[in-house]
Amino acid sequence: MDLGNDLTFTGQIDKVARNKKTGRLAVIDHKTSSEDIDDLSSQYWESVNYIDPQTAGYRAALEEEFGEEVDIFYDVIKKEGSKGPKMKSVVRKRKDETQEDFEMRKADNLESWDEYGARIADLYLENDQWYQFQQVVKTKDDMNDWRREFIADAGAIQHCIDSGVYPKVTFACGRRDQRCEYVTVCAKINSLDSDDFKDKGARHPELTENS
Repeated sequence: MDLGNDLTFTGQIDKVARNKKTGRLAVIDHKTSSEDIDDLSSQYWESVNYIDPQTAGYRAALEEEFGEEVDIFYDVIKKEGSKGPKMKSVVRKRKDETQEDFEMRKADNLESWDEYGARIADLYLENDQWYQFQQVVKTKDDMNDWRREFIADAGAIQHCIDSGVYPKVTFACGRRDQRCEYVTVCAKINSLDSDDFKDKGARHPELTENS
């Protein structure tokens, strides 16, 4: 999508469908989230409907391509949140037990990967609220705002490249209880040119053709 100012908006859309009854074109975006998706007044849906500009960009790009109005739908699955097999029951060390025997007993009490998979599958089958399929409405004003913001963001990025000054986003250093792997670079005690980092090339090679 050509935005002028030598800018091209490129993206990967999950699914484009046409309603057989109404004839309307729609974008269906597949999402996963650990947030509350069951409550349609939750922060997740508030952000999607009023703040997140992504869907406005979808609508603008598709309407330019097809020359007709486009509906947007979010198909969301809630993340269960576990990190793998768990203990089937509480295991405590016995007074007359060696540490080695205790560790073996704990290992015997751990779910197998098949048992873990079956438990997670049952959770999803039992929880209808973990699935949401909702329409996201974006107006012409929303699309115009998205265009202006996109152009402004691109200009800010280009200014950083030209000046060699890159503002730090400090709140992201430890998001989701994980330390950002580039903290040492921002702290100037390491460099992207060191052996600790490797250039992986284009993150999304499918988007580079028209970039």
